[in-house]
Amino acid sequence: MRGNQLRKIVFLAIIVSILTAGCSGTELNITELNFIEELTNQPVEMLDETAFEAESKKGLYTNFTDMELVNEINELGVNHTLVNIDIGDLLTNGRMEIQSEDGERYQINRYLLYMYDRAFQKFAENNIVTTVVLLASPCPYEIVEDNIESSYGNFNMHSSEGRKCLETVISFLAERYSRADAKYGQVANWIVGNEVNNPSEWNDSNLSIEDYMKNYAESIRMVSNTIRSISPHSRIYISLDHFWNSEVEGRINAKQFVNYLAQQLSDVYWNVAYHPYPYSLLDPQTWLDPVTYDENTEVISMKNISVLTEYMKQFPNPDGSQKRVILSEVGFQGTDEEIQAAAYVYSYYQAEANPDIDSLILNRHVDHSVEIAQGAYFGLWKSDPDRHGEHPTEKRKLWYVFRDIDTEKSEEVAQFALPIIGAEQWADVINNYAVS
Repeated sequence: MRGNQLRKIVFLAIIVSILTAGCSGTELNITELNFIEELTNQPVEMLDETAFEAESKKGLYTNFTDMELVNEINELGVNHTLVNIDIGDLLTNGRMEIQSEDGERYQINRYLLYMYDRAFQKFAENNIVTTVVLLASPCPYEIVEDNIESSYGNFNMHSSEGRKCLETVISFLAERYSRADAKYGQVANWIVGNEVNNPSEWNDSNLSIEDYMKNYAESIRMVSNTIRSISPHSRIYISLDHFWNSEVEGRINAKQFVNYLAQQLSDVYWNVAYHPYPYSLLDPQTWLDPVTYDENTEVISMKNISVLTEYMKQFPNPDGSQKRVILSEVGFQGTDEEIQAAAYVYSYYQAEANPDIDSLILNRHVDHSVEIAQGAYFGLWKSDPDRHGEHPTEKRKLWYVFRDIDTEKSEEVAQFALPIIGAEQWADVINNYAVS
């Protein structure tokens, strides 16, 4: 652990006067005063390796803005969770000012920051290892390229203004959420982008494939160096989907991307956050996936996840340590609740038996209306199909299986899955299987 000198951060005092004509014709004056706080030259101890310790590998992606769901994850025994931070959103409707090293000021959305604080503090209280996905949507500071068509773009490393803004915001987040005392909550893992080998869908770019990969490599270098200069034990991750070695239009196969980054970033600390969905997203029977157990497999799913962990051993971090692997997003279609729950049991046992995997984060807590519209039902909870977003109505079987999978009830709660998978015992389908 080491001390860190926090940059001066000033919470602006803003007076907002809103004049509205009520039914009686009177004027309503509302004054909002945001508190002022200065943090200058205060030595702060940063997180150490104990920040990654967890009782199990069980993780869940939840809606961090819904405190009922956040509170439920304690009942479910969650040990890992994941939250998206969109830097573009954070730079919108600011009520708080941060400053770059050369004095340029940026307005941060104080209310959104409070929402992160509230959730991260709750996670820290329950010893949950928190992972953040850093995303970027368009905003006035050139953090993404112009004229992108998707919700998120890749970090714009070609703009000096955009890069400076990104470095300033990421430094601020690292200083805030890497503290050993978890004053604002604590973030251990930082993922850069979402499924970055799929630039056409999640990481819109006007660049050629070659320049896109080069830009992403530079993004990883920037984020890793920025965060680790503040918190040396924090871990930075690349994000990949399950198309490992397949030619799909608009995608770069994950193996090619890993090889490129390993070559370009041999002097940089980075790790892998993988999304090992079933071969077909809407068929949860991942144990039937048509995959192979060598590095030339088209897809890496939970059936052959050991291919990934073995492959990554050839690319150590600069200090010789092995790159970490987290399974930061995986989900299973829930139209048949028995099969969905069986798929989770199988996948959790695969992750638990692999010593090179740190966590398996399930997507998702509650069905979401956007995914429902696409025919996807991944949640522990069903959701009201007539409302936008996530509105839990009924627990699936998976809710109960998920709760108990890493407890003394594990084998008991998992027993139903064996005949579904077609096995007599777990050791028949899980290498190195041992009771959780």
